[in-house]
Amino acid sequence: MTRREKPRETVKRFLIMCEGENTEPCYFKLLRDKLGLPANQIVVDVEHHSHTDPAGILQDAKSTRDARAAEVKKAKKKGDTREREYDAIWIVFDTEGPQNGRAGSLKAVRADATNDGIDVAESTPSFEVWYLLHVKPSPPACSTGADAEGALMEAFATENERLKEENRKLKKENKKLKELCPAYGKSKADAEAVAKWALAEARTFNAVKNARATFTSGGMTRTGVHLLVEALRVQATPAAQKALGWP
Repeated sequence: MTRREKPRETVKRFLIMCEGENTEPCYFKLLRDKLGLPANQIVVDVEHHSHTDPAGILQDAKSTRDARAAEVKKAKKKGDTREREYDAIWIVFDTEGPQNGRAGSLKAVRADATNDGIDVAESTPSFEVWYLLHVKPSPPACSTGADAEGALMEAFATENERLKEENRKLKKENKKLKELCPAYGKSKADAEAVAKWALAEARTFNAVKNARATFTSGGMTRTGVHLLVEALRVQATPAAQKALGWP
């Protein structure tokens, strides 16, 4: 899905182009904040655009990159050397199912991105697979984004039943109650709630481990979001990484 597993360790400015309007941008913005990436050293730009197809998202990334380069060049002519171009550009999109016609263009998009030094974090069939891996060691088979959403809602319901039972026991022992999974939805409020839940405790570290395993398995349901998460994670302080579950 992408050209490398190892994240860069000297990146200072990211551009992340997301397909979704709420789900992905809310997640990456909160991840940026949780990692405490300082704006004066590491800037993570999460951009939303009008395209919803991989080829269009890639083109938007290139256009944004070129516009940024022109701005930096103009600033340097005025003696301002503080501005910098993007050191890393990522496009985040869903492959969806074979019925939507994307399959034929994906190979070309991946090759084009590689040639332009742009990284890819794609999910098959959708970004919801990334959230599934927070509650499951491996995702169930999903052919479409709707399948993945349904599987995620079912997984959250099952997890909540388990947590409710734990809470009954904890309440009797006067111990801290477990946090329940939020309701999954496409609104901005829902997206923010799920992102907040996903980035709590050690869930991120576990999800990365699960995603890495399924990513290399060749299964039909998988995601490369962990690659981008790792690339951002290594820019943070050890304390910030530990807060997200990294040992």
